[in-house]
Amino acid sequence: MTDTKTTVTRRGEVYTFRLHWQVTQRQLKSARENPSGSINDLMAALTFSAFTLEAYTNFVSSRIFPDTWNQKRERQSSSKKIKDIFEKFELAYDAHDESTRNTIQYLTELRNELAHGKPYTKIEEFDSISVRSSRANFNKLQFKIPLYEKLIELGLEGTLSITEKVRLFANFVNSQLAKREPGLALPDEDVLSGPLSRAEYEWPELCS
Repeated sequence: MTDTKTTVTRRGEVYTFRLHWQVTQRQLKSARENPSGSINDLMAALTFSAFTLEAYTNFVSSRIFPDTWNQKRERQSSSKKIKDIFEKFELAYDAHDESTRNTIQYLTELRNELAHGKPYTKIEEFDSISVRSSRANFNKLQFKIPLYEKLIELGLEGTLSITEKVRLFANFVNSQLAKREPGLALPDEDVLSGPLSRAEYEWPELCS
C-alpha cells in the first residue's frame, strides 16, 4: 500500500473574551482567599471584566456585521458597538436594564482611567493632633488616589456584583443572537465560560 499525501483543512477561532474571563475569575478567587491586599486583585478583576466585555462585543459585532467590520466598525467605541448590536436585534439599548447599562459605563470609565493614568496631586491641611491621637486616625489621613478609594468602597461584594452583570449581559446578547442568527451564536449555556477555541476539520475524499 502506498501512502498518499493529502491536505487537511482546519478552520478554527479563538475566543479571546473567554481568556479574559478566566483571568477575572482567578483574581476574584484570589481576593476571596486573601482579603489582605485584595484591592490589587479586585482592580485586576474589574479591568479584565472590562476587557471581557470589549472582546465579546468585538466578537459579536464582527459576526453580525462581517462586511463592514474591518473597514468601519473595528475602531468604534465599545458603547457604539453595543448600541449597533441592539439596533440590529431591533432592541432599544436605552430601554435595557439600567443597572447593567450603568455597569458597562462604570467599567468603560475604569478601564480608561487605568489605561491612561495621569499624575495626581493634592494639598490638604489637617490638625496634627488628630494624627497622633490614634493609628486609626493616621490611616484615615493616608494619601490615596481617588481610584483606590473607589475600589475600597466597592469592595469584594461590589466587584462580584459588577462581574456578574457582565456575565448576564453576555448571555443575554448570545440568547438574542441565537433567536435571530442561530448559526452565529455560541452553543454554550454560559457564553463566557466555554472552551477557549473551536476548530473544524475538512478531510479530502481518498480514492480507493
